[in-house]
Amino acid sequence: MQSFSRRVFGFTLIELMVTVVVMVVLMLIAFPSFQAFQQRTTIRGASDEVLGVWNDARFEAAKRNENVKFGVYSDSTGFCVGAATTTDPADSTPCNCMQALPSSQQCNISRFPANQRDWRGV
Repeated sequence: MQSFSRRVFGFTLIELMVTVVVMVVLMLIAFPSFQAFQQRTTIRGASDEVLGVWNDARFEAAKRNENVKFGVYSDSTGFCVGAATTTDPADSTPCNCMQALPSSQQCNISRFPANQRDWRGV
């Protein structure tokens, strides 16, 4: 009498479904943490850019020995920050950094963002 021993290789459908369910549950738990991390990173990046514009304004004021104004400009499409030279120390109007190409006196030092998509959902 001959004995047949059958070796089975692979996984059953139940084992594969359990594995997929465990993976989905782990991803559902991790997804909110990933979103929060992505939001913090985006906000940190935008704040670094704004700080860079501020530092550019300070540096240019010292380098040129002129008044440099820093301001936030907003309209219906969004907002931006910019720095421009000024001759009037009382001038507190922000430069219009929403223009595609700044004119000679509009944000001639620095601005952020060049495009509203650069805010990346901030």
